[in-house]
Parts: sequence; structure tokens; C-alpha cells
Amino acid sequence: MKVLVLHRYFWPQAYPYAQMLKYIAETLSTNHSVSVLTTDSGSANEDELRIEWSKKQDINIDTLSLSSEKKANILKKIINSLYFGVWLIYKLLVSKADVIMVATTPPIIIAMIVRWITSLKGTKYVYHCQDIHPEAMLLGGNIQKGLLYKALYNIDKKNINSAWKVITLSGDMKKTLDERGCKTSHVNIINNFIFESSDKPPATTDKKIDKIQFLFAGSLGRLQNLSLLMNSLILLKNRNDIQFTFMGDGIMYEEMLLCKKEHNLKNVEFLGQQSLDDAVKAIRRADIGIVSIGNNITRVAYPSKTMMYLGNGLPIMALVDKNTELYDFVNKKNIGLAFSPTSAQTIAASIEELVDTLRKSPIDRQYVTKTAHLFFGKTPILNKFSAVFYE
Repeated sequence: MKVLVLHRYFWPQAYPYAQMLKYIAETLSTNHSVSVLTTDSGSANEDELRIEWSKKQDINIDTLSLSSEKKANILKKIINSLYFGVWLIYKLLVSKADVIMVATTPPIIIAMIVRWITSLKGTKYVYHCQDIHPEAMLLGGNIQKGLLYKALYNIDKKNINSAWKVITLSGDMKKTLDERGCKTSHVNIINNFIFESSDKPPATTDKKIDKIQFLFAGSLGRLQNLSLLMNSLILLKNRNDIQFTFMGDGIMYEEMLLCKKEHNLKNVEFLGQQSLDDAVKAIRRADIGIVSIGNNITRVAYPSKTMMYLGNGLPIMALVDKNTELYDFVNKKNIGLAFSPTSAQTIAASIEELVDTLRKSPIDRQYVTKTAHLFFGKTPILNKFSAVFYE
């Protein structure tokens, strides 16, 4: 088939999904004729890398040049989005693709455009739902229930039902689509894969652990239940044998920093946004990776930091709803501890329990890595993508 992969960002841009699409496109090009629609990277060197890659892989890549949005105001971002949308409609109308792969960024509207055009032309599309909107926007406080929410909900329900195939990240997310009243016989569960590294994570050692290092690496946003997590750390402020490090940025950063200062949390530090290499180094120095998400978030998203931690041999502490896929996975596979964060006291007590457990019996990091690659390895995940693009 002729397959068109569509997204505003594409490798070598550093966004995780942009990086993933490179490998997905390469995998699909083994059996299909693949082309890519995206925007330029804003870097001459990166654009040259794209050109060399497209020639080597025999993948056509068509890019739109947009002005930089660094420090841009909202008007400029709106203009860029409209320009991209108009360009996209034209390209889709003249495209000879049999199948278009579209994601949930930007949410709902791009998939709606693809739905309209494939319906007009009698072609089909694969809808890759990395998040489920507008429910995710509602839980994140970006939208309120009302006419707009209802309209977006109904549009995306049509996007799901009209797709040739749908890909989502977990059984919990598929269940959400089913609860909408969507058909789900065409929904495939394929999670994100681990970005592999040539370096080996540290193995378990018998040395005494003087200080347990907890690490949170990722977005400091509303969906991560970070206010409750910080309240629990206040209860542990006198534990000099535990260190909590937050690496990343987001809307909650200032609030969390203020909490640290007001309560004099000496065992809490913030490193801000770091490069991927620095993040990996920090993961490999840490003893436990923190995955914290708010109530019902697993219904609409899956925390990608899970794969990043586990792929580098880091056991995880997951603050997540009980009886969810992530909760069961962590506890049943013995790769850390997952529990429902019902209160600050519950979280603090669970952290102390986990610290005691680690001192008595450290988790084998090689086992963690092996388990991660079994479920989230690049090759098995890409094989699943390849299988989707067949009748």
C-alpha cells in the first residue's frame, strides 16, 4: 500500500513521538511505499539529516516551513496552526496514499480533517491515539464540560468509528473508548517502545545503600498529582536517608518549588529541564523512579516515563489507581511498588515501606531491564505496528 505518515513534528526533532515516527516509518517501508508529511525542524543541520535519511530509506518526506514559535505569542501560534492546517488539507487532497496514519496531536481536529478527506476520496486512515481527547483535556483542566466539550466528544467518537484501524496504548484506554459507545473491534493495543541505549544499566550489588535516591523525570503538570506527592514529602522532611529529585519543567514547577522553600525540604531538589543524555544518567544513578498520575488518568493516557525508567533498569514506585493495567503490571512483575495514593499519609507510609524493602533486598536491575524489553522492546512493538497495516 501507499502509506502516508502525518504529524507536525518528525525526527530529528527531539519530541519523543517525533523520534518514534522515524522507526515506525522505516518499519512500514519494508512492505509499503511510505511518505511523510511534517514541518521543517528549524535547523539546517537537522533538515539535512532528514534529507539523507529519506534517500537512504527511500521514504519521501514533504515539509512545510513555519516560523519559529520560541517565545512566540498566542497569535503567532494560532497563525502557524492555521497555515499548517490549510497546507495539510491541500496535501491530503492531492495525495495518492491508500492509508493515512494520524495521531492525537493536535487533538481531534487533525483526525477530523483526515476523516473528511479519506471519506471524500474513498481511502482509509489509521488513528494513533496516544491520548484520548477531550477526556484528557477535561481531566487536565484545559476544558470544562459544556457545549464545546460535547461537540469535541462527538467529533472524536466519529473519528474512532470511521477509522480503518485504531491504535491506543493500553487496555484501560481501549475500555474508555468502549464506554463511549465506540466500536472497538478495530482497536489495537500497542504501547510506546523503549529508546534503546548501547550502555548497560547497573546491576544489583550487595553494597550497603546509605541514601535511597528517588527520581521523578518528566513533565511537572496537572495530570501528575504532584500537589499530593509534595504534601507527602513534607511528612518525610526529617528523613536524611532519602533523597527526592525532580527533573523537568511544567505548570506545577513554581508551586512545588515554593512548597520546598516554605517547608524547608532539604531532601528535595529540582534540576529543571535536562537533556535526554543527562536524564538517562540520572535514571541510572537513582534507586527508584517515581510515576505519579492523578485519578482516572490511566483511562486516557499512559505515562511514557514508565518505559524510560524500566528500560534503563530502574525499578518504579507508581502512584496510580488500583486495578489498572499499570498497577497490576508493576506489582505482579515485581519491578517496584504500585499503590493507590489516597492521602499524603498513605504515600509517605508506602515510601517508607519501599525504602525498608530495598535495604533488605535490592531489586535486580538486570531483571527490570529484561522485563521492560520483553513488553516494551523496540522490535516487538514495531512488529505490532507492521501487523496493523494489513487487512
